[in-house]
Amino acid sequence: MDVGKPVRNIFELVHHFGNEEDQISANFGFILKTNPPVLLDVLKKLQMETKKLRKKDIQRIAIETQVPYKIDGQQCLIDLRLKLDDKFLIFFESKIWDSKLTEKQTKKYAKLLINQKGYYDQIRFVYITQFDQKEEFENVRRVSGLKDNEFHYLRWEEIRKLVEEYNTKSKLKFINQLFLDYLGDKMGDKKIINEQRIGEIREVMIQSTDPDWWELVLKEKIACQKNDAPDAQYVAFYRTSEHAITHIAKVSYTEKNVPAQETYKKYPRIARKGRKRGWLNKPHKIYHLEELIDLPFPIKKQKREKAVVRNKWYKTFAQLMGARTLSDLSK
Repeated sequence: MDVGKPVRNIFELVHHFGNEEDQISANFGFILKTNPPVLLDVLKKLQMETKKLRKKDIQRIAIETQVPYKIDGQQCLIDLRLKLDDKFLIFFESKIWDSKLTEKQTKKYAKLLINQKGYYDQIRFVYITQFDQKEEFENVRRVSGLKDNEFHYLRWEEIRKLVEEYNTKSKLKFINQLFLDYLGDKMGDKKIINEQRIGEIREVMIQSTDPDWWELVLKEKIACQKNDAPDAQYVAFYRTSEHAITHIAKVSYTEKNVPAQETYKKYPRIARKGRKRGWLNKPHKIYHLEELIDLPFPIKKQKREKAVVRNKWYKTFAQLMGARTLSDLSK
């Protein structure tokens, strides 16, 4: 028997029909059309002149998705276009996951805008990504031929926060919240651990930490793993400098699809390791921790013991509390 798609969130429903990047752009366009304060804030972010815009001007702004253009004999589609009479023309190019804007695409879209420059007071090209691509943006900006104030970079997380600001008192709270729920599902995967069913998540993840990682744990109260690592109720820390498991913390919530580059901005030694080993540009998972607690006694690696935590182990709470040495946990 065929199974239809449940109608719980209109943004999720639309998302089933077509390319993910196209649909998230269309949904963003809908929010801009229905929520003028959000629209005005986006224009301000793009360094647009908005003081002279009257209410009727805002109502006349044309917001369209998948707009066809022809350049150098080739057809192309603009993810999202905003335009107002002779005042401004804005192109939005949306990227999610690890998809990137190429130099070829940039030059093509920039040429389209520059060709229209005589008809509008202001032109803008906006590159929106899921993960941090600021470095890539700077590279393509230099070859675009656009002025600095004509080419802008945003993250979908910024868009989410911007909409969230206008959610509490807005008459459009219901529709805004649907969009926030949809965008949150697509841009990240946050799980509150207390809301998960016991038995469906691991009890304790024991993570190996060298001094650089331990500094991160202490300052940020987080543990990091590959994106596909399972959730856990607790994280215990095997510290390589001490050759022992010394601390444990309860996990408050986890987040998947977090840009590793962003996490390690303040930790250059970890970033260098990631760059060398090839995982710095990939998304990873973060375990957000509550208070770090010293174990009643460290679970040490004894001399001549072969047991060692290379990356992570998964154990029950009873196993951890009943262990006296690493060998007890490796059985």
